[in-house]
Amino acid sequence: HLCDLLAVAAVILALQAANSLSGGHFAQALGLDPGLIAAEPWRLITWPLGQPGWLAAIGNAVGLTVGLTMASRCSGRLVAWGGLLGATLLAGLWSWYDLEAGELLSGASAAMYAALGMGLVAWLRVRHELTYAKRSDWLAGFGTIGVVLLALAVPRLMEAPAQWIHAIGFTWGAALVALTPRSW
Repeated sequence: HLCDLLAVAAVILALQAANSLSGGHFAQALGLDPGLIAAEPWRLITWPLGQPGWLAAIGNAVGLTVGLTMASRCSGRLVAWGGLLGATLLAGLWSWYDLEAGELLSGASAAMYAALGMGLVAWLRVRHELTYAKRSDWLAGFGTIGVVLLALAVPRLMEAPAQWIHAIGFTWGAALVALTPRSW
């Protein structure tokens, strides 16, 4: 499971490198502009791939890996991917409604918050079963809690033009894991 989740983080970082080399044009080509959705509906899926900067790219890559690892461990791989896709689409649709034409939304923060919501609920469901004898238990337990607290403490994320996407992502991810049966 971990390989495909790490691949998401690697793709985000690789695309940020491409964006840096292109002078920001790559993020603009992938971003969600409400005025372009009717002509280019694929933007509802691609907007998290373009990051606003290296700090966001690294933070989102780490948050996605930690949260999705715990969600996958508790509820299975399909739930983890469903959380990622659902948060992207729901937040994209909200932003389509909330943003003005010409405003550009990019970054994986909605997906990261979904991963953290999934990871937090997954940790709450299995916390009494973790022995913390293995490194993976430490990552699952304290890594999830630490990344959630860090993400919530970063004021920069809350100054985004469409800050409701974070709440939408977190709620979707948390509800998804809370309502699915455990896979182990």
